[in-house]
Amino acid sequence: MDSLKRKEYHLTPKDENIQSDVVLLNGTPLKLTKSKKIPKLKPKIVDASSSSIKVAPHSIVFVQINNFNAPACAPPTK
Repeated sequence: MDSLKRKEYHLTPKDENIQSDVVLLNGTPLKLTKSKKIPKLKPKIVDASSSSIKVAPHSIVFVQINNFNAPACAPPTK
């Protein structure tokens, strides 16, 4: 994947109802397959150079940023 792109996985309740039995992944209902397995999780591809990460109320967002250099997360050097 292009280093200027990022993958976002937005989990939200259906109809913005936090008591909903249905969870949406990027706006699509997340359902088990016929064999009761977790389906393939399809991310939303976003241009990382021109947009910030937006988190809707009552949601959880997972973001994959390629080639991200975070010195604070690096192991200590001697």
